[in-house]
Amino acid sequence: MRVKISIIISAALSFYVIGRIIPHFEFNRIKDNSGFLILDRNGAILRAVNRDKGLWVDLKDVSPRLVNATLFSEDRRFLLHAGVDPPALARAAGQNLKAGRTVSGGSTITMQTARLLLGPRPRGPRAKVEEILLAGYLEWRLPKPRILEIYLNLAPYANRNVGCRSASLGYFGIEPDELNFSQASWLAVIPRNPSHYNPGRNPERLEHARQRLLADMGRAGLPPPGDSETAAVPPAVSNEAPPFAAPHFCDWVLARPGKGGGDIRTTIDAGLNGDLEKLARAYVKKLSRYGISNAAAVVIRNTDMALLAMVGSADYLDPRISGQVNGATALRQPGSALKPFTYGLALERGFPASYLLPDIDFDPGPGDERFIPRNYDERYHGPVRIRTALGCSYNVAAVRMLERVGQPELLERLRKAGFRSLRHDPDHYGLGLTLGNGEVTLLELARAYAAIANRGWYKEVGFLGGASIEGKAGNAGDSARIFSEQVAYILAHMLSDRSARQPAFGECSPLDLPFPCAAKTGTTKDYRDNWTIGFTADYTVGVWVGNFDGRPMHGVSGVSGAGPLFRDVMLALHRSRRPEAFARPWGVEEKSVCPLSGDLAGPGCPNKMSEVFVAEGSPKEQCRFHDRRGNRIYPPVFRDWVSKGEADERTKIGSGSACYIAFPKDGEVFRIDPGLRRESQEITFKAVVPGTAEGVEWSLNGKRLSGEIAPRWRLAPGEHVLSIRAWIGGREKTHRVRFIVLI
Repeated sequence: MRVKISIIISAALSFYVIGRIIPHFEFNRIKDNSGFLILDRNGAILRAVNRDKGLWVDLKDVSPRLVNATLFSEDRRFLLHAGVDPPALARAAGQNLKAGRTVSGGSTITMQTARLLLGPRPRGPRAKVEEILLAGYLEWRLPKPRILEIYLNLAPYANRNVGCRSASLGYFGIEPDELNFSQASWLAVIPRNPSHYNPGRNPERLEHARQRLLADMGRAGLPPPGDSETAAVPPAVSNEAPPFAAPHFCDWVLARPGKGGGDIRTTIDAGLNGDLEKLARAYVKKLSRYGISNAAAVVIRNTDMALLAMVGSADYLDPRISGQVNGATALRQPGSALKPFTYGLALERGFPASYLLPDIDFDPGPGDERFIPRNYDERYHGPVRIRTALGCSYNVAAVRMLERVGQPELLERLRKAGFRSLRHDPDHYGLGLTLGNGEVTLLELARAYAAIANRGWYKEVGFLGGASIEGKAGNAGDSARIFSEQVAYILAHMLSDRSARQPAFGECSPLDLPFPCAAKTGTTKDYRDNWTIGFTADYTVGVWVGNFDGRPMHGVSGVSGAGPLFRDVMLALHRSRRPEAFARPWGVEEKSVCPLSGDLAGPGCPNKMSEVFVAEGSPKEQCRFHDRRGNRIYPPVFRDWVSKGEADERTKIGSGSACYIAFPKDGEVFRIDPGLRRESQEITFKAVVPGTAEGVEWSLNGKRLSGEIAPRWRLAPGEHVLSIRAWIGGREKTHRVRFIVLI
């Protein structure tokens, strides 16, 4: 009876001492406090986070070869003792006494686990007692496999590798369940003395110790015959640096709340993201002379709204360009990139795509005295259909459209489309909202355009889940309709119409891809930001080009700045399979209209074109701009525009004295498509000259071309200087532009 009481008192005293000198351990939270990996959609490592805290791995996912080698190296009687192995302690004491110094500690794996849990502290009798007491506590609280699992996840393997998973990935680039016996025996030696057996400093010493371990195991019948041949060969150690892929995306993920324990599997495609980083870096380098130092891009898969790529700058590691700033999530003014949502709202209100807008001198109303929109080309274009106004990105027409649909309504719709950055009230933005005077992010823009691609359904972007997720990415939110299916289709149809863009952007625009692709550019005041956002049936891509410090670029617009990079990304995405055309939904019909008036083509209209309409909103009246003989009859609202001779600019001949090159514009960038025949890749130079000009002469790079008003020229790589001369009333007038053709 006295013996039992003595045991009870001793146990109580021991646990009292443990409670006083040993911190309380929540064993179930050790895993949550460890490091973790951020993985791409296929399981490739993007980044190891807090690797020096260990990358947790369950015991079932550790190779039995490493388990056996570790037990044989550290604690052969692990399954037999209760946390402390007296024979091992006695043997260690004898070895230390004989050597005159500490050469062996006699610590079991349970005692070593206790020491790792307690953390760094002075060595000595007190520390040893604490380890012994905590070892007993561990054996009482946890099963043996759990103790071994904690040890393998906390053991030091040198060079900041904590835990066997960190070591296996760091030294061999494989998971611990893939280790062969040579690798397993090599790793098992290091925790004995990580400094002494550091593979970077003492590889021969480590290999010698590994061979001794193999000899001991061989005498005990280990390794099995199949592993003996592998074990004899020293393992090949990787010298590659730890993975650091998709850096802006990883930073973005880590900044989001709700990170739990374990690895993070994402939707990012590491290969695609790396390709986009190279494209952005090379593109910025080519155009650095135009004051461009940075670029950003995002790619979304439309079917499930999975984020496949996020490139935040041209070079994450370059401090000269603030490379660690994430241009995909930074707030910038989007310029004309918001115009499709104005026109989508108009289509929804019953304005057809052929509706005429007066792109003429703007008379601001009350409250907007200082707001007078100007077109990019500093000209007015008279009567323009919605399709042309959107394709050519005319500012005046867009503002007139917003007057009709209302800026509060547009702001509400933009917020519904995910533009949470637009936090001010409608009066703060005014009519300039459609021209992009509010600040948004590239990711918000791409997400909103993806809603148009998805037939009007807005969905959150998903970034968790990996390649196995089908339907939608793991964290994609609920959907909401922002446009009807019919309106979304007509928007896509207009944004993919290269003929609608041609009056402003000319031929061979970077947006003219060899497959159906809807795209819109944006350029902010003083050329501080360039955007191109667009989509195919499969992917949505957003590209931004500019400078993080707000420095303006040198005359580079959205189509010439961000456009070529957008084109390269789209071509890369569709390299193996071209996308299908946008599917026309029920309730959309096609009719022939007059290109000038937008009404149904009449008998006097010299030309006709097809236009698509929501069935109940198609035009009912015939053309009012042509009489039966085909003569133009402009309504009164256009009289001033006609009287100034601006109507004649359709033929690029004006009645004034201006003389300038209309296409290409200064700073324009073209790209030769390697998939098309060179002889088919031509552009037409265009100029505006007075009708009274006595002669016109073009020169390219100092060589005369011709006296034609619009000569054609086959694209050739390089930087080119184009000039025009015209003789007006005996006086010579000239204009010059520079442009680049990339290959």
